[in-house]
Amino acid sequence: MNSEIPSIWLIVSGLFFLLGIVVFIASLVVLMKILKLAEELKPKVESLSSKVETLMVKIDRVSDRVEEVAVSAKSSIDDFRGSSNGIMGTVEHLAKSVATKSDMITPILTGGLAAYKVFMTIRAARQKPKALKRGSR
Repeated sequence: MNSEIPSIWLIVSGLFFLLGIVVFIASLVVLMKILKLAEELKPKVESLSSKVETLMVKIDRVSDRVEEVAVSAKSSIDDFRGSSNGIMGTVEHLAKSVATKSDMITPILTGGLAAYKVFMTIRAARQKPKALKRGSR
């Protein structure tokens, strides 16, 4: 038996290890560039995070104001609803009063108008004979 390692196997293994070393060095270079980029972005990220915190505070203030306005609007609407219910009750009471009084006055007005019509009819009947007498002369 031959206990020697074939030369092709040594060449392939050498190329594999050489390629592994090149890939490892390239990975280190890429990692160094990523670290440098992260260090450059760190101040920008911190600035952006402080701006976001400021915006969150402002948004909280605005939401508090919106909530206050909503509560105030609800209170105003409730007050208006109470006032309008009071006004509607007064108008309804007034309408009932007018209806009751008109029910009492209607027969009197009807009788008065009927008496006026009878009076005018009698008056017109008295004037017609005089008009006929004048026409016959």
